[in-house]
Amino acid sequence: MPNEAGAINSVVDLVLCYWNHAECTVFAITSLGRQNMILSFIWLCEHNPKIDWTRGEVTMSRCCWKCSACATENRLEHQA
Repeated sequence: MPNEAGAINSVVDLVLCYWNHAECTVFAITSLGRQNMILSFIWLCEHNPKIDWTRGEVTMSRCCWKCSACATENRLEHQA
């Protein structure tokens, strides 16, 4: 199914920060309407966030090693 906003032909490297989680990742640029971003099934499997659907809470307590490494790198960059 094609993207309604047209072909995705731009990406950007960003640090995704959410509470105690930080990760260096690549985002595809497109129009998402009211949404800020869409997380892929692969991303959800890699990070396995704890989701409480009733409370609407997401806890990043089971992240892979690369997330904590990126969090440390990001913190050091902002201290310099």
